Amino acid sequence: GLHLAQGALRYFSELCYQRRRQLSLIAFGNNHVQVLLPARRAPKDLEPVLSKIRAGGGTPIHQVLAEACVFLRNARKRFEKCNLYLITDGRFDSNVSETIEKCEAQSISIIDTEISRVRLARCKALAQTIGATYFHIEQLQPK
Repeated sequence: GLHLAQGALRYFSELCYQRRRQLSLIAFGNNHVQVLLPARRAPKDLEPVLSKIRAGGGTPIHQVLAEACVFLRNARKRFEKCNLYLITDGRFDSNVSETIEKCEAQSISIIDTEISRVRLARCKALAQTIGATYFHIEQLQPK
């Protein structure tokens, strides 16, 4: 789980760095939100930031999505275009409603890192419920 999420973050960071884009990283877990990297030009070396990420359960998905909406609204004040990538293994409470519609879920992509043999498929269900884009971590092109 964690190493797959870190791999996805390296992938997006490298793309942002090459394209001279802004990047921000926010970690969700253990019932709290932590800004790991405020919005800024993507760093060449992401490893110091990645070392701060801790795997941990207890991800209340409603809180995560509410924070994502606030982040998107604030980011759009400074940046013309903003995309949010939610990287998760789907180990969150499955009680999801369509309340996120108001924050333009089309700007959200859910990247599923679930790799167990028997998959719960909560990420795909979440994406369908809120109208976000879904893809599995295996679909990312390695660099």
